[in-house]
Amino acid sequence: MPESATQTPEIARALERAIATIRAGSLEEAERILVALIPRARGRGDWELRAVNTLAAVYGRSGRVFESLVLSRQAVALARDAGNTRREIKALSGVCVGRYGLYIGADFSAELARLRHLMLGVPVDESTRTLHMEIAYVEFAHALVNDDLDAAEAHIDTFFGLSPRDGPEAALAHCVDLACRALIAIRAGRADDANRLLDELDAHGNVSPYHAPELRTLRVQARVAVGDLDAARRDGMIALRAIEEAPEGALSYCIHFGSQLAEALHAAGDIDGAHRAYDLVATAVVRRLRQLDACMKALPQLGFGSRDDATDLVRYRRRFVSGQREILSRVGALFHTADVADLRSLIETKDGSGYVAICAWCESLRDEDGRWLAAGHLVPRDGPFRITHGICTPCADGFRG
Repeated sequence: MPESATQTPEIARALERAIATIRAGSLEEAERILVALIPRARGRGDWELRAVNTLAAVYGRSGRVFESLVLSRQAVALARDAGNTRREIKALSGVCVGRYGLYIGADFSAELARLRHLMLGVPVDESTRTLHMEIAYVEFAHALVNDDLDAAEAHIDTFFGLSPRDGPEAALAHCVDLACRALIAIRAGRADDANRLLDELDAHGNVSPYHAPELRTLRVQARVAVGDLDAARRDGMIALRAIEEAPEGALSYCIHFGSQLAEALHAAGDIDGAHRAYDLVATAVVRRLRQLDACMKALPQLGFGSRDDATDLVRYRRRFVSGQREILSRVGALFHTADVADLRSLIETKDGSGYVAICAWCESLRDEDGRWLAAGHLVPRDGPFRITHGICTPCADGFRG
């Protein structure tokens, strides 16, 4: 019997096991199974495509958005080569959600246009219901990116209308529905509606740790918007814990919503909380850069990481660094007038030179004891300190690694 024939049942069993672990909520175990499976499935048509699509979904659910995007694009190419319209639709959906989740360069109009074309011939029935739900979410994301809130709400109506009425998938769909509507309400200036929706979501008791930074930040923004500053400060502590305790895969959420949390806490008069939120953002930026560099090393091991993928990764990395510097400048500016005296006591050098050492890569600050702290963003670039650049130990170790 040919080796490929004997391996096919093993591949099928491994894929079933991975899917079962995803449903059980064990994404790390599913990733381990799929990373080992993909090299064995390579060149085996639909098995390779299913394995790649499934791993892309795992990365997407765990917040590793760029990895999900790269694998989804690979799945699109595989599906087109195989003439498999259904798989291409699913992979294109992953590409769109991936671009949306990056928060930088989120234009996926071209992919959505292709999706709409392919979906013209796909009826809504029980076998395609999940697929249509995914497309409705993509349409929601596209409308939100383009600030068309009425269209975003209509697409969420479609999404929830297609969701099952009971079971784990129904519970998840209900949480997604509430979270999306709360986000729309915040953007539309309907803070009371947002608070009501978030109350319902909290009562539901199914907030993922990956999405907790977003949802807890929305709560603080809603409290500030209605003028309940005491509640905003209390909920701010919960939001800070959510960011601190978020899993590694949620770094994009921590950065994007952590900066919003810092601004909301500043508006609520909680300057210490705003500083803490911003420190968490600065730390998450460095961790996300390391994650991206690890992605660049890992993808070739899966047989991916083509020239196009590498080019996109480098381009995204540059956009990411540029975008984060803008966040650092914007949020850090909130504190330039407030804490210069406290900073002087933190960073005063023993030699009296007046120079402040800042890592040129991650902008950590070296204190008088030689420790590197995620506080460089608090130092006003226009004085009263003089800046000298170096490289902190973690960044130096990363370059050597």
